[in-house]
Amino acid sequence: FLPLKALSGARLVVTLHDYGLVCAKKNFMHLGADLCSGPALAKCLPCAAKHYGAVKAAATTLGNWASSFAARREVDRFIAVSHAVAYHNGLTQGRAPYEVIPNFVPDDVGALGPEDPCLRELPEDEFILFVGDMARLKGIDVLLQAYTGLKRAPPLVLIGRRAADTPTEFPPNVRVFGTWPHSAIMHAWQRSLFGVLPSVGPEACATVIMEAMASGKAVVATDVGGMPDIVDHGQTGLLVPSGDSHALGHAMQTFLDDRALLARLEATGLARIERLKAGAVVTRIEQVYRDVLRPAPGRSAVPAQQGSG
Repeated sequence: FLPLKALSGARLVVTLHDYGLVCAKKNFMHLGADLCSGPALAKCLPCAAKHYGAVKAAATTLGNWASSFAARREVDRFIAVSHAVAYHNGLTQGRAPYEVIPNFVPDDVGALGPEDPCLRELPEDEFILFVGDMARLKGIDVLLQAYTGLKRAPPLVLIGRRAADTPTEFPPNVRVFGTWPHSAIMHAWQRSLFGVLPSVGPEACATVIMEAMASGKAVVATDVGGMPDIVDHGQTGLLVPSGDSHALGHAMQTFLDDRALLARLEATGLARIERLKAGAVVTRIEQVYRDVLRPAPGRSAVPAQQGSG
């Protein structure tokens, strides 16, 4: 697209759903274990090599750096789906114009379809729900460790894909399911007590949290990536440090013990999800395109929007 833009003079808006502007792997995790402190060739090449292999890593990393440099010069406006995406991609420190506009869920996200037969496998009574890849990057090992320390805990339900590092054994009372249809997941959210997303990696903008909130459920999440843009700590959910099983378990136990707090957070989250539905967010995206198409005397940096709504 960049060569075509240079030739045609067309305006170009690029939406960043990940950290691909600076990270060849797009997840901004150094060697797959720790949050990256920022791009540097001496770091990026061995990190990418572990993921892609040495030859492909060199081509991918150098190509990514070159395209990123060109994009910052040629793109008329970036849309970052969270403040973390804007920051880690270097937009907040640079001169490239950008806006922060979150992902969105459909306006009718809370409307449930027919029940899928797989729902019969869910516990009949209340349960805690995790939806996502069952990988270390998603904090699955931290979640299992936290769950084993809970008192009077209902079942923990895991729905998602298995990964190479998915645990082979699970604690008692943990129900493990594979990939389910989206409509069945929304039914599962409705039946759950609360949700948990303990990601270690910086989730760009987790729509799974939005779906939980749209189902009237509070969420315990980690304070990394775009999660703080969605979860207002103490108002719509609880945020804990990533990788901290003790803090995660304490937050989960709080929800189990304080049902009045849980109900208050559920109600607030259900009200605030309106600003994250398509009707509200798409209007903001359309305004960006109108602004970009408007004749301007020169290019200047555009600061990020404050907040996600």
